[in-house]
Amino acid sequence: MIHVGLAKAELSLAEAQDLPTEIDGVKVVYEYSGEITPLLQDYHDPLVGGVSIGAVDITAGTYGGVVYDSDTKEPYFITNEHVVSNTHNNDPSHPPEGWPIVQPGPIDGGVKPAVGYLHRVGGMKLSALDGEPCDIDAALIKPQRGYCDTEYIKLGHIDDVKHTDAKVNDKVVKVGRTTGVTFAEVGAVGVSANIGGISWSNPVVMENLIMTKKSFVQGGDSGSRVWEVEQMQPIGLVFAGSWLTSMIIPAQTIVDKLGVVFGDREPGEVNPPKPQESWLMRFFRAVWEWIKNIWR
Repeated sequence: MIHVGLAKAELSLAEAQDLPTEIDGVKVVYEYSGEITPLLQDYHDPLVGGVSIGAVDITAGTYGGVVYDSDTKEPYFITNEHVVSNTHNNDPSHPPEGWPIVQPGPIDGGVKPAVGYLHRVGGMKLSALDGEPCDIDAALIKPQRGYCDTEYIKLGHIDDVKHTDAKVNDKVVKVGRTTGVTFAEVGAVGVSANIGGISWSNPVVMENLIMTKKSFVQGGDSGSRVWEVEQMQPIGLVFAGSWLTSMIIPAQTIVDKLGVVFGDREPGEVNPPKPQESWLMRFFRAVWEWIKNIWR
């Protein structure tokens, strides 16, 4: 028997007539399963990177994983400032420290208790209100719930290693709340752009951005961590885009402005080689293997 899930609970007569009752002599049973969608908007405990997150009165963006204070090594969640900032409020001091952040974001059904509380923002809003160019859209969240440091939904375990600078033609990957895992190539670095669609400043002048050759994000993917594919080193956070391209805040800018690191180790240092055995230990191991083979 073959079981088939239907996205719709009710079918028209024409739709029902088009469904086979058997395939190669095997009976087909139809059941209503509802529309199957990615699980990136669901509640996750412990928290993993790449899922929906947002402030209590914001729609939703993407949780970009864990970063660490450069001095104390204290962990923080990271995403874009506009994901956890009330963009309809002209007060540059808003949101205040301690603003509750929920997972998933409110538009996806997220409610308190908070996954964490806003700790510090990069200053995008203040720069925009002053009419000054800005180069960062990032915010740190102080954790209040269990999390997996190096787990990203649909990507699995990714070691925390030092960030790297993006280069033109680098192949990159991200995992985000809306589109999941997608790939692109870097088209340009050091880009300046006018970013529209933000109510408290339209447009925002942004500098020193990474631009991809094609779009690989949609609304709700803001805050997604981006890695270069070869070594899986972070290059930054997605924060904006159009149907033709996507924009990324460089990891180096985040490190400089927020005083954090994405990781302390180079990729080759994550799993260091075991110390070499002495010649005497290798001799005894070889003798032991020879003895075991005799007794088999």
